[in-house]
Parts: sequence; structure tokens; C-alpha cells
Amino acid sequence: MQTITAPKGTSAATSYAGTSNIRSFDLDNNAIFQNLLNDASVSQFIERQEDGSYDWTWTPSDGPTTTQQSVARWLIGCAEGTIDNSAARDDSYTQSDIALFKTLTGYNLVLTPAGASLVCNDYGKDVAAADEALVTEARTLIDTIAFARRDANLGSGPLALDDVPAVLQRYGGNANGDFDAAETVLKNWMRSLGADEATVAKLQRHVGRDAGGNAFATFSFSEDIDLTSKTFSESETLLDLLF
Repeated sequence: MQTITAPKGTSAATSYAGTSNIRSFDLDNNAIFQNLLNDASVSQFIERQEDGSYDWTWTPSDGPTTTQQSVARWLIGCAEGTIDNSAARDDSYTQSDIALFKTLTGYNLVLTPAGASLVCNDYGKDVAAADEALVTEARTLIDTIAFARRDANLGSGPLALDDVPAVLQRYGGNANGDFDAAETVLKNWMRSLGADEATVAKLQRHVGRDAGGNAFATFSFSEDIDLTSKTFSESETLLDLLF
């Protein structure tokens, strides 16, 4: 085995050119892992085995782990099949879905073959507080796309602008009454599909409350307001539902 050291002349400010593949844990070509190897606080706990695999040597006596150390350990465990093996594998995501998440948020969504997930930047750092709402909604969007692929037979390749209505029929904003992040991520998705601003402007947000008084939002890609998929108490009116 050999202890991993950062390559000479390699700066941690330069992102590795590899990819974090949805189905491959080839760590030699994993951008996040290779960037983490340039962090001495991480590489000191990584050893390369004779068979080419990596081993995580940290022990509790070494103290609490940083976010970057935890990500490295997680990736090594995923590659070796020793982490989250009890989780059910989810084959519904495609590489284009993962690429969309990166486009919309700048963060990587890394999935284990067992179905667990991790969100981090190219250097193994977790989501910044200012980005949490957008990341949450982007994850909701690709979850919805994965569902729509099956339910609406959208196929496994990159989606087109014509596929937006099929996804919006299944998409819901968060339940705390703050739907700006949901609208932002949907508009940015439409832009990434080639929509001009006139088309983006056709996205409509419809905010309502259910019978328990909980706020929700639906979105449509038309001029029509359609809340028929939700049920409300008889005392509620359209003016009560929209604000």
C-alpha cells in the first residue's frame, strides 16, 4: 500500500477534469475524489492498495472529521460497497438528470449503487447556507423528472422544452409558503433547454392552501390557472387560494 500525497505543482484551486459518474465509482476519474486528494488533511488518511483500490485509515482517536474528510470516506466506502448497502437501489435517475442538477446548482449529486445520495461541491464541501433552498428545489425537480420519465414515458435521454408540461403536472413547490426557489429552478431549467424569456414568462405559479391551511404551489406552462388537482374545504374561495 502507499500513502496518498498531492501531486507536485497541483493547486486545490484547480478543479480536476474528471466526472462524478452516477453509476461508476472509478475514483481515479472522480473529480470530487481527485480534488480531495489535493487536500493534505484528507490525503493523510487515504492509502492506495496493491489492487488499485483506496482505503480510509482514519480512526476515532484522530478526532472528529471535517466535511471533506467525511466525503472522502463516503466515496471510498461507496466504491468498495461498504456504505449504505442496505438501501434500495434506485435506477430511475439518468446521467442527464445528474448533469441538470449540476447545471442548476453548481453542486454534484453523487449517488451510490445502493441508492443513497450526497450533495457537495467539486472540493467535497457541503452546501452553503445561501444555496440550500435552490439545491432542495433542484433535487425536487430531478426527483419529479425521474418520476415523469416512468409515468409519462419521457425516455432516458436529455429532455426537451416540449417535456416541461409533463414534468410540471407532477411538480409541487415546498410547503412553507416560500416558493421563490421553486420558481427560480424551474425557470432556469427552461432556459437550459433553450427557452427564450418570452417562453419562460409563460410559467405561472399558483399558490393555494389546503383544507388544513397549509400553503402549497403548483406551476403550469400555459395561460390557464388550474387548481382542479387539489381539493379544498367548501368555505374556501378562489381569492382565498391565490395571493
